[in-house]
Amino acid sequence: MDETTGPHSVVGEVLLVAERVLGKDWEELLRKLPPWVYRAAPDAPTYSFDEMSTPLEWVEEVTLYCARIIRDRPFGKRNLKIGYETLRMLLEWAKVPWPPPRERNDEIAGALEAFEAWEMTEAELVDWVCSWVGSARQRQGQALA
Repeated sequence: MDETTGPHSVVGEVLLVAERVLGKDWEELLRKLPPWVYRAAPDAPTYSFDEMSTPLEWVEEVTLYCARIIRDRPFGKRNLKIGYETLRMLLEWAKVPWPPPRERNDEIAGALEAFEAWEMTEAELVDWVCSWVGSARQRQGQALA
């Protein structure tokens, strides 16, 4: 993997997740990806000296990117799982709080399946993810206080 597909790039994270989920080599997956997967990939999160956490705008951008993976199906199959696992991995990478997979699993699965079935808009998905992140940040703040 080079700097655009390396393990610390967004596209690199997508490929690592897809490799694990599909059981195919990341290089094989890379050759078959449509160009939008590279062009639409958000940059790594940036921080200001005033902020101790990843900006919510980056969370929104990453959510939209993963939403596109779910709906545009660049991997042919298992795109819902790849999109969600990528979202979780990117949030973890940026130290953004998110519930563990077993916690509230039915609610997460229901929202993602509704989105995949076009029963939820991209804006609604972004609001839902940001709401979860905001709640998790509040809980973390309370736990630290």
